[in-house]
Amino acid sequence: MKSSSDGVLHGRTRLSRVSEAGFSLIEVIVAVVLVGITFGALMQAFSQSFRTIQQVDAYQTAVQLAQNKMNELLIDEAIFEDGVLEGAWDVNYRWRVAMETQEIDDLAVQKDSLSTRMLYLRLTVFFRLGETERSLKMFTIKHVRKPAVGEAGHLGGGFRSGR
Repeated sequence: MKSSSDGVLHGRTRLSRVSEAGFSLIEVIVAVVLVGITFGALMQAFSQSFRTIQQVDAYQTAVQLAQNKMNELLIDEAIFEDGVLEGAWDVNYRWRVAMETQEIDDLAVQKDSLSTRMLYLRLTVFFRLGETERSLKMFTIKHVRKPAVGEAGHLGGGFRSGR
């Protein structure tokens, strides 16, 4: 069979390089590498986002628990003296409150005539985030009645712990 310029060679149609359909091996390899790099970057971003969401969720839970505990301490009339209380909600969240009474240090005020005093509440909530323990601290002042001399809660008197 003879060769001619009309595109026929030995009875078969010869395809020019321009008219070939499909991709070359180099093009496929480059595409696969680009998809792999993009997919890896997206997975890393999603992983980081997931860790951040877990951290925010744990912190938000700790804030809500701390606010609830602080409200409980403020409305509990049995809490009016120096001491430390501790407790836990579960294995990941626990709390500790240190209470300290303070007299008013104003020279213009007759301290003996006062029927109330200030109780400083320092609440710490500890929470676990993976293997790390973190803490959140809150502080407030509670206005409490001043106990009589010899009564539990009187400065220099009774100390209560572990409620």
